[in-house]
Amino acid sequence: MNYPVLRQTAIAKSQRIVPYLTPSEVKLLSEEAKKGRRGERDSLLILLLFQTGLRISEALSLTPSSIQKFEGKPVLSIIGKGRKPRLVACPQSLADKLKSYAYERKIEPQSRLFPIKSQGHGRLLRRLQSM
Repeated sequence: MNYPVLRQTAIAKSQRIVPYLTPSEVKLLSEEAKKGRRGERDSLLILLLFQTGLRISEALSLTPSSIQKFEGKPVLSIIGKGRKPRLVACPQSLADKLKSYAYERKIEPQSRLFPIKSQGHGRLLRRLQSM
């Protein structure tokens, strides 16, 4: 039997456009994060997420030893989705801030930079959403 309907292919869905923040909005968000009890940490975490594109789980697992150099440029060595290791480009200014943050707080090379409990980042994001 010849059914024309069976030969038709599905119409492709249009891709959803994901809204993004402008650099000035990221700066505003970072400044707002500084007002909290853990302001410096929260502000640095916001900058890290937006300047590198890391997932929150990747950012929260960073250690001082994750900050490395590759061909003379700063990179973050992370274990990504699916436990795959990868290097992520990091602006020099951000790498310097991360190193200073770790040094000032005497964070051990293998200890997490952002020891936030699993619900902690959710509270931070909800607080920032309300601004």
